[in-house]
Amino acid sequence: MKLLKFDIDGVACDHAEAICKAVNSEFYCSSKKDDVTKWDHDFGEITFVEAVERYYPSGDFILQMPVTKGFTGLLDKLKDKFHLSFITTRGHSHEATTCWIKDNFGNYSVEFVKSKELADLDVLVDDSEKEIANIVKANKIGILLKQPWNDNTNTRNKLHKLKNAFLASEVAGLEKLLIDIS
Repeated sequence: MKLLKFDIDGVACDHAEAICKAVNSEFYCSSKKDDVTKWDHDFGEITFVEAVERYYPSGDFILQMPVTKGFTGLLDKLKDKFHLSFITTRGHSHEATTCWIKDNFGNYSVEFVKSKELADLDVLVDDSEKEIANIVKANKIGILLKQPWNDNTNTRNKLHKLKNAFLASEVAGLEKLLIDIS
């Protein structure tokens, strides 16, 4: 069986929704996930990257993050077809992250890395076009899960040029792609 690793933020958890909720509460904004069309979205008082740095050190923030719709069902359908685990470049709240995975999905391992392309895996599902490009350059399979910050012509054109890079428009689309790959 192939080793399949899922990124956490933007794949397993709806981190942009959690960031928007926190920013809206603290800065009296009315932002929503669909407004975050680039990684360093500017909310006015704070950018997305600044918000990540502000909120991610809090274990309580991590533990309240919502699961991406349909993701739990996807794991259930794939657990007999792949060796499943999670991978992240999160620099904060490792214990809370591990607890979040266990509380929401069960006893899957979580790998905290600086560079995903060096990890032991066959397939990566991520929301970062750069991570997918790096994985493919390392002769592995990369699947980009479409999100507002990567849903643009430039990203689609870049992916189209890469061998072993695929785009899933939603979690339900991941299932078909992954079963074909297994």
